[in-house]
This record gives sequence, structure tokens and C-alpha cells, in this order.
Amino acid sequence: MYRDSHNHWGRVVTGSAYSWTSSPTGFTSTQPNPYVSPTATTTYALTETNSNGCFNSNSVKISVNPLPAAGVNSNTSNLYW
Repeated sequence: MYRDSHNHWGRVVTGSAYSWTSSPTGFTSTQPNPYVSPTATTTYALTETNSNGCFNSNSVKISVNPLPAAGVNSNTSNLYW
């Protein structure tokens, strides 16, 4: 199975603290730019708090699409040798 890791968050601000959570739950991080590898569609929420105590929040949704189903065609009339 092919899985991709994502790190597309943005720049780090010196002196800021970062708090990440996910929905569905199961992921938390205090890293400014964490890597994630969701196996299902997940929304990641970030709250950044600067050294003055001001904060800002935002979220990003990463959609995970199901793999296409493989099929076998039993019609062999189109085979050429």
C-alpha cells in the first residue's frame, strides 16, 4: 500500500508555542511542523500562541481516497500474439 507523509504547514515563528490535535482523535503534537501519515481522511487543528500570549487557530483537512479496485477481464478474445 502506498502512503504519503505530509508536511505542508508553514513557517516557524521564534518564541511561539504550537499545539496540534486531530479529528478523528489520536494525533497530538507540540512540534511546529509535524509529519503526518493519515490512513483515513483527517482534520488537523493548530493553535499557535506567541510570547505575548496572543493566539491564533486554524485547521487543515487531508483527504485519503480509497485505492481503486483491481479487476480481471475474462474476455480473452482481444489478446494478440
